[in-house]
Amino acid sequence: MSLVKQDSQAIPADTERVAKASFPKGTALVAVRDRFGSLFRDDDFGDLYSWKGAEGISPSLLASVTVLQYAEGLSDRQAAEAVRSRIDWKYLLGMPLDYAGFDQSALSEFRARLVKAGESERLFEQPLSWLKAQGAVKGKGRQRSDSTHVLAAVATLNRYELVGETMRHALDQIAIIAPDWLLSWMPAAWHDRYSTRMEQSKFPTGKQALKDFVEQIGRDGFMLLEAVAHPDSPDYLQALPAIEILDTVWAQQFVQVDDDNSDSNQRVELRSAKTMPPGEEMINSPYDPEARYSRKRKTTWTGYKVHLTESCDDDGPHLITHVETTAATEPDCLTLPTIHKALDEKGLLPAEHLVDSGYIDAENILDSQPRIDVVGPMRPDTSWQAREQTGYDTAHFVVDWTAKTVTCPQQRTNQVWSPTTNKDGAESISVRFRKDDCIACPARKLCTHSESGPRGLRLQPKEKHEILQQARREEQTDAFKERYRKRAGVEGTISQGVRAFGLRASRYIGTEKTCLQHFATAAAMNLSRLARWLMGIPRSKTRVSSFAELSTLCTC
Repeated sequence: MSLVKQDSQAIPADTERVAKASFPKGTALVAVRDRFGSLFRDDDFGDLYSWKGAEGISPSLLASVTVLQYAEGLSDRQAAEAVRSRIDWKYLLGMPLDYAGFDQSALSEFRARLVKAGESERLFEQPLSWLKAQGAVKGKGRQRSDSTHVLAAVATLNRYELVGETMRHALDQIAIIAPDWLLSWMPAAWHDRYSTRMEQSKFPTGKQALKDFVEQIGRDGFMLLEAVAHPDSPDYLQALPAIEILDTVWAQQFVQVDDDNSDSNQRVELRSAKTMPPGEEMINSPYDPEARYSRKRKTTWTGYKVHLTESCDDDGPHLITHVETTAATEPDCLTLPTIHKALDEKGLLPAEHLVDSGYIDAENILDSQPRIDVVGPMRPDTSWQAREQTGYDTAHFVVDWTAKTVTCPQQRTNQVWSPTTNKDGAESISVRFRKDDCIACPARKLCTHSESGPRGLRLQPKEKHEILQQARREEQTDAFKERYRKRAGVEGTISQGVRAFGLRASRYIGTEKTCLQHFATAAAMNLSRLARWLMGIPRSKTRVSSFAELSTLCTC
């Protein structure tokens, strides 16, 4: 498909006349178009199209419609209809009143083109750069970030359902492309076993019967993998994604052990929980192999995680400056450097970044200085002394880094100073005091629960230790609490994304398409916020119930 530019900076006269007559007080989309012009330019997508082939629809038009449909929660069919019938849409898009629109399939084709090229972020980044040029968003101010979980567009499966559905999915795909090959050797019992969805309610109820049934699925899977790998089998079967998923799931869920009583001298068993791979590697559905199972406090989900960063200066609109989609298992603290790098590349690095404790660690604070002041509560000391606030936690000990000595509150010094490095490469210092000093110490109960052992500490390297202790002291001050209050507003942004824009439920399968959804959602949220700012609508305060309002009037 070739690119035929259809950029039109001027709104057709008839469209402008009818829009202004129909909406004398203006609308959100009219206000955005009057103040900032077009959302996109065809040149923003020129490299994604060929110079030859059938003439295509303007990509700037399709991109704008995509953002609009996310802003209003429309399907492709409804969005295509709105292009034909909505005057305010025609005004924003700069289209004549008699424009007949396009077929709804053009929108999905445009999204597929973006995903294939790995350029989904253009839906968000191009309007953002346009807003930056207009001065609506800028760097060196105050920004804040938060994350929320995103549910994958697949059913949640338990372990038994997972292996059954993985086997069924592989057979379904082979039945499409190589039915004769499959029928030539497949056991007849597979028809009954894998013709319908593998649901827990259809599994045997007895413990031993269930175990035997799942192990039978395991043997069937290994038989299928062996058949696909046979030299006489079609070569293309081994490259089939469903077979690759089957191979991975079987390696994660089953193990073959030697068994002299078996005809094949091997027995198939489910892996124990201790021998299974870590959660960040586990496939949880054959239909979306990139979705991961995760837990945050009492919330569990299978899917992804999305991070939103927004500006929050008092003198301008609060607009989203960055979107980051990650695996559900990735800790927030590992994502913060990625967010800062992306903001720096687009010239929107903040001077002050407000985040919650999930993003904060000593290393992130050190790496951000001196360009960014990361503000947020440091993860608390989890020792019993700190939790109960009745003993001597790490903050009570004085460290002399030059002399490599640590002095306890009773003025005793350490005996052992031992730098160590764990398997992940993290450095720390193991400190231990003299046993005789600790045994005779009158404050022993404030220091350790051990009946006979001395007190020990594990310290971070000097820079991290000092940052950690300083941050924990500052958190207790009124100045920090007043400064940190601004972070709470990003909770409203997450709430708006979830409630008004469907942020928490993925519409698509896979990370790349889920990323596209998040970029389009963030662009739609910015469009909505920008329109309200231009129309002078104040930002909403936290909702208060009618009953709660009575407390301000109660005199009793």
